[in-house]
Amino acid sequence: MNAHRLLRRATAPMAAVAVLFASACQDEQLADPMGAPANAGSLTLQVSSGSARAGDLVGVSLFVDGGEFAADPLVGLQGRIRFNVNQLEYVGQEMGQSFAIANEATADRGAVTFANLDPKGLSGRTATFAFRVRSEGYLAGLRFELDEAATRSLKGARIRRIETVVVSDLDAPASATSISLADWRVRFGVEGGVQLTPGDYRDDLKYGDADLNGSISIAGDAFYVASVSVGNQALIANSDQAGAFGSLGKDGVIAGNVFPFNLAPSTLPPGWTSATNAGDLSIFDASAIANEAVGNLQPVVGDIIPGRSAAARGRVVVSANITSNTTWTANNVYELAGVIRVNNGAVLTIEPGTQIEGQRSTTTALFIEREGMIMANGTAAQPIIFTCTGDPATKFKGCWSGLWIAGWAPINEGNAALGTAPAFGTRNPTGGQIQNQGEGNGPLYGGGNAADNSGVLRYAVIEYGGFILSTANELNNLTLGGVGNGTTIEYVETRNGLDDGFEMFGGTVNMRYLMSIGNSDDSFDGAQGWNGSAQFVIIQHDPADSDKGLEFDNANSSSLNNALPRTTPTMYNFTIVGEPAPADPATGDNNDSEDALHIRKGSRPDIKNFLVSSFGRVFRLDNAETCDIDGTGELKIQNSIFDGYLFLSNSNAFPTGTTSPTKCAATNADEGALLNAEPGNRFSAALPAALAPMIDPLDAVTPDFRLLNGSANAAATGGAPAPAGNTFIQSVTYVGAVNPLAGNAVPWFAGWSRGYARTQYYKTN
Repeated sequence: MNAHRLLRRATAPMAAVAVLFASACQDEQLADPMGAPANAGSLTLQVSSGSARAGDLVGVSLFVDGGEFAADPLVGLQGRIRFNVNQLEYVGQEMGQSFAIANEATADRGAVTFANLDPKGLSGRTATFAFRVRSEGYLAGLRFELDEAATRSLKGARIRRIETVVVSDLDAPASATSISLADWRVRFGVEGGVQLTPGDYRDDLKYGDADLNGSISIAGDAFYVASVSVGNQALIANSDQAGAFGSLGKDGVIAGNVFPFNLAPSTLPPGWTSATNAGDLSIFDASAIANEAVGNLQPVVGDIIPGRSAAARGRVVVSANITSNTTWTANNVYELAGVIRVNNGAVLTIEPGTQIEGQRSTTTALFIEREGMIMANGTAAQPIIFTCTGDPATKFKGCWSGLWIAGWAPINEGNAALGTAPAFGTRNPTGGQIQNQGEGNGPLYGGGNAADNSGVLRYAVIEYGGFILSTANELNNLTLGGVGNGTTIEYVETRNGLDDGFEMFGGTVNMRYLMSIGNSDDSFDGAQGWNGSAQFVIIQHDPADSDKGLEFDNANSSSLNNALPRTTPTMYNFTIVGEPAPADPATGDNNDSEDALHIRKGSRPDIKNFLVSSFGRVFRLDNAETCDIDGTGELKIQNSIFDGYLFLSNSNAFPTGTTSPTKCAATNADEGALLNAEPGNRFSAALPAALAPMIDPLDAVTPDFRLLNGSANAAATGGAPAPAGNTFIQSVTYVGAVNPLAGNAVPWFAGWSRGYARTQYYKTN
């Protein structure tokens, strides 16, 4: 029998009713993503007795008058029962015919959250729970709070009234117990499947197929999404976090996030409709999937997710430079046979979901020279992938040489042998500025146009790139040289690179929503006068092969420690994660995570709202010019949390009772004191991280960088506002790269990015 045929609604007459409390205002309309509701009704929290004695059980059930919603039946409800823990103790629930998954995690604090789901329409008693009486007067604190009520047409219902009543025909369920999602799976016959994770590319995967088993069902898909909506299942999970679904694969972020669904602009993740809708998985998503499962066809649900079609893709070998406008399309893989340069004023446009593969060669790379431009505008469902050729399971760090983007913005260190930068149309109108050439025979870069535009790089994953030709002659996953602030770089991940994840040589480019995961050398590296802004950046080290979190120099040459423009980037809201067992950098090998922050050679970044965790050493400062000796500006590291470390600084000791040190310490002795004296900083050396823990930041496959306990986390407050005059940095109150969202809200990094241990997640041909 189909699962939806088992979901028979349980009805019960309202006999001998005594109205006790009304807990909703007249004509309260709940969140309604699709317009005004077709009808309105009331809800009743029924109680079996108002005079039970201590030790007795009482039944509590949510009742829906189906007749009031006949024109557009309620199919999903989500809310919580509130009660006084000194008067009532939660016992469990009774397994009825309607699906009602409860989250008992906060029962000891007087709240049991649950979701009801029945695509045929909820009517009568939809969920029944048992409580043990502790003392008299328990009715006074007993009420139901409604979060969402979804109708069959997926409109937000208008609830006129929510009442708490005593009824004579409700029994206290003696068989009530804690019921898990695994129990509901057995009840409705959900089978296991292959373990996959958010954003996996598999043939013909459809929106709504959240359990990734090839079909859309109530028992597998709608139940899972409903369970995520109340926090019983992890939104982001791998096989070690599978919970009640066991080995069953799941994807709530992309496949299950279907309502409301945004059709434009395409750059937003699925389900995101505006800045105020963060793509929560809710009872509306579960209801839309359930409707589709029983034949009430829904927009988007049942459609193949872009990029997941089984249709074969072609392969195009690119062996010549691109000198005229060119478009690479998602129906092909583009194989780079050597270093491919985009120049001569050409624009390379790359469609969402396109895959670019460099041949496994030390000289395979894509160089966007300063006379060219890239327009790579991916989406969360279809990120653009830059990788190397071959089976994903056999790829290795440095199997190709990465992506280089050059521009005409100012730099502070040139190569005299190259002469000065020429004029180039509107992108560098005057010419005559210092210029340089990228390492590894990279592009020429630098000029005089701070607002230069090299194009767009959005929702892109750059992996396995980089090559070390010799000392200080290296290629990275992503290199930016002289890139101007007219360029758009956001939602970009660099992972498993042989050298740096991101490296900026001068320029003014601003960036946000970045991930640097498992790169061998520095995760985020800047020099030669980069003074752009970066916000919302996640760094995760590979414990077997990563070096520093940040490394910043004013210039590569120590003789230019005061060269202008100075390297003074504005960096806010970084989350930097080291390794599970941090080692002393003085005794560890070269592959150990060394410093979270290494600031030197006269660079003076403005660092605020950082969350740094799991490092052997947090901070290292070199060179007197790095401090404010000449009065031109100071190094700032403020309003940040440093959590779970062995040593705060190079002195290997946390200073106590120190006064504010000078900002011009020429030696390492004052490093820790400087960090300790900066305003707004908080410290906890305890391992594992104890001050501001994250959900699963060290996981190698599907890391989750959200804050544990959401808004109750220490990192949820204490953030510094945006600096005056900076129109790029957003003012937030939290520390770290991830907003302290509720557990069922999709964070910005989910679905399109990957942990360093992931292999197959895109199509091959």
